[in-house]
Amino acid sequence: MGIVAKLSSRSNPSLIPHKGVFGGMKARLPYICLMRLPRGFTVPEVLMSTVIVGVLATITVMGSNQLIQGQEAKAAISSIRQIIWQGASAAASRGQTLELVRTNNVWSVRTRDVNPVVVRQVTVPASFSTTFPSGATYRFLPPGRLDFNSVASSFTASIRGTTYTFTVSQIGEVNVQ
Repeated sequence: MGIVAKLSSRSNPSLIPHKGVFGGMKARLPYICLMRLPRGFTVPEVLMSTVIVGVLATITVMGSNQLIQGQEAKAAISSIRQIIWQGASAAASRGQTLELVRTNNVWSVRTRDVNPVVVRQVTVPASFSTTFPSGATYRFLPPGRLDFNSVASSFTASIRGTTYTFTVSQIGEVNVQ
């Protein structure tokens, strides 16, 4: 080994004397890089990773269930508002008296004939309870206004522990509080 090789290997440990094709110095990786490193994960590492993934999955599922229940309540409220408004609009456009009837969790707007024809119908979740009596009707008169002689202009509904008050105007607009 020449003096140049000794100096360069001391100043830079990554230079290891090696005769190349032309007899000059060639850079090589340090000896430590040539050692075989352990591969794979230990059992505790795998267990900890599994626990962390499980906790994150549980949090995600619980959060999504609450989100779905909140969306279900909003959808039920929106459906009731729309069917009342559409009943008033349909009575005005058809020029005939229609009625909104609640039968359990099915709300339908239908004609007032001997054989009623359902114009529109929505089904709310079974968890939706209301003070609007089953079998009771709102009558929509041809100019598009409601006849409140049969049922009160407001009712309450509960879904998933939250109570909402529906107030219906004479033209079918519904305010929910």
